[in-house]
Amino acid sequence: MRRAYKYRAYVDESMEAKLDHWLYLARNLWNAALEQHSTLWQNRKYTVTKKWQARQIKDIRKEFPEYKAANCQMLHDVVKRLDLAFQAFFRRVKEGNQDPGYPTFKGKNSYRSFTLSCQSGWKLNGSTSCQPEWKLNGNSFVINRLGRMRLRMHRPIEGVIKTINVSKTKSGKWFVSFSCDGIPDNPQPETRKSIGLDLGLIFLVADSEGKTWDAPKFLRQSAKEMRVLERAKSRKPKGSRNRNKARLQVSKLHEKISNQRKNFAEQVALYYAQNYDLIVMEDLQIKNMAKNPRLAKSIMDAGWYRFRMALTAKCQEFGRELIAVDPAYTSQMCSDCGDIVKKSLSNRTHCCEACGLIMDRDLNAAKNILQLGIGGGARKKSRGKKKPPKSLSP
Repeated sequence: MRRAYKYRAYVDESMEAKLDHWLYLARNLWNAALEQHSTLWQNRKYTVTKKWQARQIKDIRKEFPEYKAANCQMLHDVVKRLDLAFQAFFRRVKEGNQDPGYPTFKGKNSYRSFTLSCQSGWKLNGSTSCQPEWKLNGNSFVINRLGRMRLRMHRPIEGVIKTINVSKTKSGKWFVSFSCDGIPDNPQPETRKSIGLDLGLIFLVADSEGKTWDAPKFLRQSAKEMRVLERAKSRKPKGSRNRNKARLQVSKLHEKISNQRKNFAEQVALYYAQNYDLIVMEDLQIKNMAKNPRLAKSIMDAGWYRFRMALTAKCQEFGRELIAVDPAYTSQMCSDCGDIVKKSLSNRTHCCEACGLIMDRDLNAAKNILQLGIGGGARKKSRGKKKPPKSLSP
């Protein structure tokens, strides 16, 4: 199993200036590589590959001395990221997506992370091993050509380090993430229990046993404070220091809301992963549902996708089975007799005239979801070149 261990990093002014410079170089390289991709694609002359662009990095470091100060692994990762972005773009084009999302140029402060490999160029607690010994008081992380930073290592690193990602949030905080492979599984004792989960806007989760978790709506709770900060930001002249300070305040509030939503989703996911062997939930198309202008804000504030990702990770860690079923008619169908009872979104009670069943709409849907999962109703998911020119200038 693979897992990432993320730690808060504390840097001084000189170290932060160096880190920002590396991000500046990575952003310039991304834009240059993307421009080359777009130009050659429009001219229909050559096919640009990741290997070919990676070979030009050596020439770039010779022509532009500032790139010699950057880690070569970091520069190669920029080209790799661009290649992955184009692979995803072409995949969405083949799927017939109306908005496939062509890779875009990165503006100021929009390229916020770089990646190092596990091979060399760093030291953790004085060691370059991919399996470093964790020390409670040892929190020194050194990157060659950059310097030393202090990490708040709140938990030990397990497994073998494969990649190291250094990132900066919009609020100005730095984090170091170690992606490790070979993490031992943590199977939990069998409970021999199954549960169906229905996601909603009033209740984030309503399960088939009648337990509900209220949607906290963190964004709406902070709406008043957000309006005050946004108005203060809008009054500051663009490009001024005061506007930048106001922008940081807005970013910190957004970051707080995101952390609150993540923490709540992790708590709910942990509860179900610990207490049930089989978990069945809806395979919602959240991106399409968020196109509804009346419900988009509530859907995104509920954090359905965040919860599903947290539940997937917990089930994988604890050895549980997670099944996603087609959500069609789960709210309309009677969980007792199977009759279709049409109801609007405002109708929160299920009343079946055929069998006389009366219960909460979300509880009825959760029971239908569980029956579909046990009955095998899970949705199945699939998941000639010319020689190019020799120049790539950032």
